[in-house]
Amino acid sequence: MIETILEEIRGRNLPLFWLTESEHGKRTTWSFVPDNPCNDIYSVTKVFTVTALGFLYDQGLWKPDDKICDLFRKKLPGRYDPQWEEVTLDHVIRHRIGVTEDFLDIDNYDMTQFGSEDFLKLAFERPVPARPGVDYQYSDGAYYLLSRVVTELSGEKLDDFLRPRLLMPLHVREAAFSKCPMGYPIGATGMYVRTEDMAKLGEVYQNGGTFEGKRLLSKEWVELVFEREYELAKMENGGYCKGGMNGQMLYLSPHGRVIAWQSYDPEGKGNTLMELILKNE
Repeated sequence: MIETILEEIRGRNLPLFWLTESEHGKRTTWSFVPDNPCNDIYSVTKVFTVTALGFLYDQGLWKPDDKICDLFRKKLPGRYDPQWEEVTLDHVIRHRIGVTEDFLDIDNYDMTQFGSEDFLKLAFERPVPARPGVDYQYSDGAYYLLSRVVTELSGEKLDDFLRPRLLMPLHVREAAFSKCPMGYPIGATGMYVRTEDMAKLGEVYQNGGTFEGKRLLSKEWVELVFEREYELAKMENGGYCKGGMNGQMLYLSPHGRVIAWQSYDPEGKGNTLMELILKNE
């Protein structure tokens, strides 16, 4: 299967940097357009943030119905929309806060344009005009909040929390995180890793929470991620995927394979690659 796809990639000049395939724990990586080993995976970062929440869930430190205001009670601004009181962690993870537009999007806006260095305050000052839990509105701001949730529950910043629990067990060689002016990882975007490390995270979920025979996450958490589509969206073929801006992708095949790729693809030519993968499965 992969040989056919590689031929198509080269024949069509798709703008890929790297592609990693993992099958039965064996990983192979190919280079196409020469590029840095580590690249911004943009919104695939959110799967790493979800995974941090998974470790805390397994410790019994939060439940999906917990209210986010209860976690930040002492850090809420003096005035905020009372609808925030109805927002649960599940709403935030699934982008159902009740906001009607994206916010704290560092990929498209200069951080200095947000008006404050305190992004937590900026988030809670957002109006919540829609009913929480109902309408979907994708937002990087939601995942900045979740980065801060990790810190509130663990006492560690997201990157420090993930390093011993996930990055080291996955043998990640390099990882870097974009951070807000106060030093907290954005959580929504701006993580820099290799495609093989994206694929390793996919293996954890593909294997029900284990990596190289060692359990990292509970089966209960993995099932919850798939059931509620916590950033891994279910596809028509039964697989799951998460994409990022400019053509980043993590794909979990229903046949046990994991494929991850990085590219610079603002025109969406990589959609052809997903079509090729689905066609050849």
